[in-house]
Amino acid sequence: MRKRSWLRFLIAFAGGLVVAAPASVSATAVDSGSVTLTIPIAVYSVTVDPGAGTFATCSLGQALTNALSFPNGQCQAPGSTEGANPGYITITNTGTVGNLYIQSTGVAKVPNNASARDWTICTMKAGGTCNGPVLGAGHLPGQDQFEMLNISAGFGGPDITATPACDIVIDPGNKKCQALANTPYREQLLLNGPTVSTDSSSSRTTSVTWTIAP
Repeated sequence: MRKRSWLRFLIAFAGGLVVAAPASVSATAVDSGSVTLTIPIAVYSVTVDPGAGTFATCSLGQALTNALSFPNGQCQAPGSTEGANPGYITITNTGTVGNLYIQSTGVAKVPNNASARDWTICTMKAGGTCNGPVLGAGHLPGQDQFEMLNISAGFGGPDITATPACDIVIDPGNKKCQALANTPYREQLLLNGPTVSTDSSSSRTTSVTWTIAP
């Protein structure tokens, strides 16, 4: 009888027992996983060949063929023996498809002569900044001024200025400047010189830059 009483007591005690859940999960019971992701970035890159050249093939002015003459002589670049494609500047988009922009430094300087007066670039169109003799609706470059434009397959683009502009000669039909990847574009530069130069330096330098951007 005593054994049964103890058994009943244990059963009754166990039946009323409440087991509490842990307040938090132990850190040793946690696991995680992660992923490292690579983000490909579009790269814009352009090459220009040749990297340096000479204005040759000249006319007008005093009709010299190998040098710019006054007033308002005209020369073309690059020379017929310069670059991988002689007579042409080859611009190649070596990166992502993008728009091709062209601009000038805006000046033509005398090398190694800081005291010489720079020529400044101007635009010959109607309402432009050239102030020389009248030509059509615009003006030729005046004293210490010059004008440049780029041409391709007989099509001339707008005047080149110190402000980047869409290089539409690569797509004259649509007047757009989208440059395809790994595609070379051949261009030439045409320079119209001033009526007269303040100094008599035998040469000057200027630069043109092409940029690929979205």
